[in-house]
Amino acid sequence: MMHRNNRFPSGLTLLEMMVCMAILLIVIAGIGVALADGLRDWQRMYDCLYSHLAADSRTAPRMLDLVVRSAAGQQLLIGTGGGTLEVWSYADAGSTAADRYARLYSADGDLHLESGRLTPKQMEDSRVICENVASCTFLHLGRAVQMVLVLDDGTQRKTVTSSAFIHSN
Repeated sequence: MMHRNNRFPSGLTLLEMMVCMAILLIVIAGIGVALADGLRDWQRMYDCLYSHLAADSRTAPRMLDLVVRSAAGQQLLIGTGGGTLEVWSYADAGSTAADRYARLYSADGDLHLESGRLTPKQMEDSRVICENVASCTFLHLGRAVQMVLVLDDGTQRKTVTSSAFIHSN
């Protein structure tokens, strides 16, 4: 017959089990807090990147670039105070004189693009480029135009500065 040694019993005591469970609970709580913080930060970043303000801050510079690139030479008109930008362009490659216009301006909290025939001046298209415009200023710098656009939707404020270069002669 085998004899058991009762001096060192096998297994865990209740105290050892409670200490082990307490350590595990602390580790699990730490992981839960880290995951919750990461999820909250990810949601904040997602909201910031895909908000209307972020989309508008990407659209407005692209439209400025398209309008200014089509300019016929130095045919740029900046309104008093820099609030409007008018660009004259050619209807097609065979034109010898500028016969089209495009005008960017801020009104009623929106940035508008208006375009049409130059002579006689007749608007053919008008659309809103972006919303939540707090201010918009245009500057003419040699063969380039700079736009400083401030967007504000009440929860966040974003300043977008972009430049476009005239490519036509």
